[in-house]
Amino acid sequence: MRSGLTRFTDAAWELVLNLHGGAGSKYWAAVKHLYPDSALGLLNGTMYSPLNTHTEKTTKLALKTVSKIRVERFQKLHAISLLTVDNPTLTPSDIIQASCPSFSGRIFSEPLKKLDQLLNFGPAAYTNFCRFFLCLPPATTIGEPRPQPGFDYPVQKCLATHRGSSPFLDANGNHASSNCPATMHPRNQKHRGLMRVINNAAKVAGLQTRYEPDTHSLLLGEFSKADCRRVFPKSMSKAYKSGFEKVSQAADFIASANCTLSPLEKQNLIQSQIDLLPLHQGEYVGLRVDLCIENPDTGETKWVDTTVVHTTSASYENKELKAIAKKNLSSAVASSHGVPDALQFAPSPALLDREALKVEKYSRLVMVAKKQHADKKRFSLPTFIPFAVSDIGELSPAASDLQEWIVEQYRRKCAKDKSRADGNSTSDLVRQFRHKFKIDIQFAIAAGLGAMIQAAGQPWGDLGSA
Repeated sequence: MRSGLTRFTDAAWELVLNLHGGAGSKYWAAVKHLYPDSALGLLNGTMYSPLNTHTEKTTKLALKTVSKIRVERFQKLHAISLLTVDNPTLTPSDIIQASCPSFSGRIFSEPLKKLDQLLNFGPAAYTNFCRFFLCLPPATTIGEPRPQPGFDYPVQKCLATHRGSSPFLDANGNHASSNCPATMHPRNQKHRGLMRVINNAAKVAGLQTRYEPDTHSLLLGEFSKADCRRVFPKSMSKAYKSGFEKVSQAADFIASANCTLSPLEKQNLIQSQIDLLPLHQGEYVGLRVDLCIENPDTGETKWVDTTVVHTTSASYENKELKAIAKKNLSSAVASSHGVPDALQFAPSPALLDREALKVEKYSRLVMVAKKQHADKKRFSLPTFIPFAVSDIGELSPAASDLQEWIVEQYRRKCAKDKSRADGNSTSDLVRQFRHKFKIDIQFAIAAGLGAMIQAAGQPWGDLGSA
């Protein structure tokens, strides 16, 4: 038997070496102690025999090594140094998309039949998302693609009239995620799909939710509905910020021990400052959070506002590339010195910026809630959470925190039910819940983005804006 297999050992040994990057690679240096010294060791019993039990799972180790080698090779193909005028194939969007930590690839291993039908992930949206995921040009939807400067593939030209972005439909979905009027409906669909996923997960976790609660009730009726539209408009001008600061100062004065005004005088003082706030034409709803989540047992409350960022857009390009360069440098230094990589899990700067904008925007509501809590009008102080995700599938730090908070509430709910008849342990149920929650978020993003890419460039956007 041994002599019959000997003729295969040299080829097998060569395959083992190549699998780990070759005899001189860093990957082989890390694992070579688990293998024989030469091809002869595959059959002579020094490593593999009934008397020499080999406990290490070399197959699993080899597959991990192959994955690392392929990832490294992929990253080298998308190095920032390759971004030159002489290389039109590689774009900044390609580099950003390739360097983003993403969970979206997991949707391809999930059965679509389990998907929430309300997400409307039809064949066209699915196909277009797959093209985006693979950085392939979008399907032909509005006309014959033609060669254009700056593209190494034929592109279609948008038929709608708008400004501020390239008129050509690109492989990275940048045009679809710009201000193209044809994508307004699917963009709203993506936003509502993400809200629905969070809302459903919170309900399964035993939490109480309110979908887009009006600010009047959210602030316990302290402001009339008309005042809410004026005090909390969606957009903030410099004049408004100055006026709101005076409203805030008046509220602080009324709450201080030095205030000797009567209740009616206090009300008139606040109202006089509100009346001085500038009107924002066309705003009939005012500032609202997307979701209010409350734990009925503890009173803990989260005000959530969801937002999706297309991190490969031209407006984020410079910041994203600089962040990628820093992460690459940090990774190289950490690898050469054998220390942890401090920037390995650093989030996208575009997501951090969007988080900061949301926090500033909704700080007015939080300020009022803090005052109500200090005045004993609220049992607990609400926490504002900007749930920011990228079209590539990355979650912002605050979004990840909220996700884990909801998972923790579900764990507590399961722990209370000690007489379960399904045979599942709490840890099993929590693991399944977390996985489904993460996957559903990715499905919501993919369904919305796929629909946006499908609709991009269509002329009906002009009709909708007329």
